[in-house]
Amino acid sequence: MSTKSERRRAREKEKRKKTIRESIIAAALGIIIIILGIIGIRIISKKYNGYKNSDDKRVVEASIESVEVHSRKNEYDRTEYYYDTKVSFEVDGKTYSGGYEFANEVSKGDTRKVEVYLTEDGDYKTAEVTSEFGYKIYMALLIFVICIGAFFVIAGIFVALPDNDKKRK
Repeated sequence: MSTKSERRRAREKEKRKKTIRESIIAAALGIIIIILGIIGIRIISKKYNGYKNSDDKRVVEASIESVEVHSRKNEYDRTEYYYDTKVSFEVDGKTYSGGYEFANEVSKGDTRKVEVYLTEDGDYKTAEVTSEFGYKIYMALLIFVICIGAFFVIAGIFVALPDNDKKRK
């Protein structure tokens, strides 16, 4: 009889160890997601504030160096295509490069107008986050990501806590 109870306790102990390992993994994943969300917020804020506070915003001709075509659904559930590009442009005799998104079809080697701004470092960058609405959308998505990370952390902690119902019985 004692061997059965010993085996049952050993199984319960092994099951408990597995649960703790899984909860530690969930909590660690949650912490990583939270950190990535915070980094994302800092990057988007820096880009938006750099653009918003710039005294020198220009529209210049840019040469398209590479193109990647992507699609997404619009609010009417229709597929829209957009073109992520790497562009190079010249301002005051100096050549810069950056990324730019176009709604209309473009090809490598084309020349298009892009908006650029002067950064605090004295370099020009392509304008990525230019509207307050776009900035708020990015922030809302990143805050949602942080909430998901927090859920993983909290779930991992609560699963790892000892089961108090068994102690009461």
